[in-house]
Amino acid sequence: MLETFAANSAADLVVIDAVPSAQILERLDSLRETRQCLRILMLYVYNAKDTEFDQRVRNHVDTVFYKPFDVNTVSQRIEELLTV
Repeated sequence: MLETFAANSAADLVVIDAVPSAQILERLDSLRETRQCLRILMLYVYNAKDTEFDQRVRNHVDTVFYKPFDVNTVSQRIEELLTV
């Protein structure tokens, strides 16, 4: 559904709230192939056991915020991503 939305909408930014996994990495790859200029912000709870996925996710998205996060900081980053 995410890929369909990104392909058929005029969105400039997508916010994904999901646990890093192989499936999420595949979807991120698909999003980048579909819409190279789409900005991607990802939210999740950091887990020291998943450092491999954490690093791989960071290679696919523009920004990662770990929960709990500061709403003002996230808002500021969204503004930065949309003005680039």
